[in-house]
Amino acid sequence: MIQQYLNHDERIFKIYVMGEQIQINQKGSSPNISYETVGEDCIFFDSQISFSKQSKFKDLLKGFKESEIELKPISIIAKEISEKFSFTLFGFDLIRESSSGKFYLIDLNYFPGFSGVKEFRDILHKIFVSKAQKFLKK
Repeated sequence: MIQQYLNHDERIFKIYVMGEQIQINQKGSSPNISYETVGEDCIFFDSQISFSKQSKFKDLLKGFKESEIELKPISIIAKEISEKFSFTLFGFDLIRESSSGKFYLIDLNYFPGFSGVKEFRDILHKIFVSKAQKFLKK
């Protein structure tokens, strides 16, 4: 696969949507890369192997710093996805480009692993009960 690489300060925003609830987690990612840092015009890497384990990138990783992210635009994106695809439980990943500050949606999962979500079992139970009650009222 060939794609444009956007420097994003080693940070991915993992957004989990569960009905009306949204949880945002931050996770380390790939380093900022330039011709000066890598010495190549075209970068080849294995996305299935952590950057910290790939010798070409190991020294470039500085460790990301968590930053604030405004909930309102995330809520708008989540609502649009939910309505367009009829999703109740889903997740998506955003990166913030280093130079412009623009956000890019880089992944959408209709049922991601919710292992990092606090109180997921309770939230899921409430969603199921609510859906069942609505179904039974029809």
